[in-house]
Amino acid sequence: RLFAQVFETLQSDGLHSVSLGPLRLASGIFHSMERLFPEEPLLAGPLEEIEGTVGYGRELEEEIQAFCVEELLRHIPRELFVPSLSALPSPPAPPSGDG
Repeated sequence: RLFAQVFETLQSDGLHSVSLGPLRLASGIFHSMERLFPEEPLLAGPLEEIEGTVGYGRELEEEIQAFCVEELLRHIPRELFVPSLSALPSPPAPPSGDG
């Protein structure tokens, strides 16, 4: 519903590009916002703190991204879409067999 509301207002032919990236906040900023807005549902979600950054865990982040990409592409041409990188560090590489 949010996507429909946004794109009812915006004209896609007037857009240069649309980027999409995961929620990520510096830990200090997140904790300040959490104190200021204790009832905010966005801040009460299943968030994780990794290397000083607060965001969704990898699996949930990927699910949210996939949903948002699908919804965005219902409203804009694919060539306007600019995905951004994940906020999470890359998973560790598997051990090499060169032991």
